[in-house]
Amino acid sequence: MTATSTAEAQTYEILGETVTLPVEIREARAEFAMFWVPRGPVTELLAGTGLVAAQPVPGRAVVTLIAVKYLDGDLGPYNEAGVAFMVRPYGSAPVSTARDVAGFWRGEAIAYIHELPVNQAFTLRAGCDIWGFPKWMADISIETGRRSTVCTLADGGRDIWRFELGRGIGGFSASGAEMQSYSRRDGVLRTVPWVTDNRGVRFRPGGARLELGDHPLADMLRSIGLPRRAAACGSIDNFRATWGAADVL
Repeated sequence: MTATSTAEAQTYEILGETVTLPVEIREARAEFAMFWVPRGPVTELLAGTGLVAAQPVPGRAVVTLIAVKYLDGDLGPYNEAGVAFMVRPYGSAPVSTARDVAGFWRGEAIAYIHELPVNQAFTLRAGCDIWGFPKWMADISIETGRRSTVCTLADGGRDIWRFELGRGIGGFSASGAEMQSYSRRDGVLRTVPWVTDNRGVRFRPGGARLELGDHPLADMLRSIGLPRRAAACGSIDNFRATWGAADVL
């Protein structure tokens, strides 16, 4: 991987092709399910990252399972799954539990991408080299019907998960939202900025059912107390975004 910076753009050579930042996603469909788990096991899992799990209620943390079908974008078409933890902003001062909970509901929590399997080699290499995402190759199926979407994830013939999400309510739009997420690879923590422009955003309480397989990632999710049913789930009919350059923290 070779990176070149100019005043106008930053480019990378990935598997013989040039990728120029910001990277644009023009059409994708995203699904997500949020689970509340005990905060203690998540705190142990985050040890050494410099990150602290956010609390939606005292003593609980949030784990989000993600499934995205990318249809048109600078990195090509591919499927992606993910495990993310909602955390407090890096380097923020310790606060009381009450203030921590209040901050979560004010939207101050940030997604830390813990695992991000994909099913295509080009996006795998680009994600690892450009943003430090923890991408790896897996078998990912995302099938959307009239009432629900079924997402399955497997690795080397071993099932990791199957979850089914009911169709949410809403269908509203959300444009120009400036976001950030945290990535960590080879011990290096980064912040990744992105801007979304979404159509058909849907959300509902509950609505998702999970089945875990016999893979080590499934065992990890069990070990932190992931329940079979989600606290909430949602989808984005047309997920569009631009991804900028990552900054090392």
